[in-house]
Amino acid sequence: KRGRAGFVMSSQASSAGGGEAALRQKLVETGDVDLMIAIRSNFFYTRTVPCELWFLNRAKPAEYRDKVLMLDARNIYRKVTRKIYDFSPEQQQNLLAIVWLYRGETERFLELVSDYLAQVLEAAEACCEQETEDELLPGPLPGYLDAVAELVELLRPFLDRLDLDGPHADTLAELDQAMDTFADDVEDFEDSVADATAKAGRLPEPSDGLSTLTEQLAPLAETSRDLVKQSDLLYKLATRLIDTCEKDGNAKDSDVWNSRDITRARKAADAARQEAVEQLKQVRYFWRQAHWLVERFPDA
Repeated sequence: KRGRAGFVMSSQASSAGGGEAALRQKLVETGDVDLMIAIRSNFFYTRTVPCELWFLNRAKPAEYRDKVLMLDARNIYRKVTRKIYDFSPEQQQNLLAIVWLYRGETERFLELVSDYLAQVLEAAEACCEQETEDELLPGPLPGYLDAVAELVELLRPFLDRLDLDGPHADTLAELDQAMDTFADDVEDFEDSVADATAKAGRLPEPSDGLSTLTEQLAPLAETSRDLVKQSDLLYKLATRLIDTCEKDGNAKDSDVWNSRDITRARKAADAARQEAVEQLKQVRYFWRQAHWLVERFPDA
């Protein structure tokens, strides 16, 4: 008498006419239909058509007996493969948060937003430094900059023998400029993280404080995206410089060109880049989850 159940239904389950419409009416009139969610196609391995999720609750509170929450989640998905989609854990939580609001459980909604914002700051701090049991170590961002600098340093003996206006010159100049810019931007990012963390500690807990913090963290999220692009550019320029030296400068014939060490340093720089990029992406990812909720429900 107080059970709950969930069903995967055809996408036409809420719109078909005839006998299906009469059946749907009878089912809704029981007061047990709690929630209906429309989702896009390709969510199942054996079916490609869009569908709906129906949730029935025999124990619905009296004030909700004549109501059904309907959510259109067809534009909410994560691409798993070219033909398969699903919901990420955060997307599932965000849909659940809407249900919480519908049921008047505002505190749970606010706790989720607060948790997302805390993860934004944690991810940003982890970009800059990482804490061990004994000490604080440089994070992926400064670590990546050091890895690129080490790679370039291995190239210097050979580069110093080349003509200043050789085929490598433009790429080298672009790389040096990109490294300087990246170093400055990383330093600015570290300052912004420290400032955002301090401001977060001074904001109130209610929804207006969370909305304010979400907006304050927007520049941090945007900067993290820009740093991802800069990280990729640095590695691209470094590898282009190596390729130019080998193809146009006959680097492998030089006694100061250590292919083994350069290859090792190149792989290390790429690994450091991937680590930095993944950490930076976490900053923007969790900010987008918080923003998705507060933008749609600013008065929660």
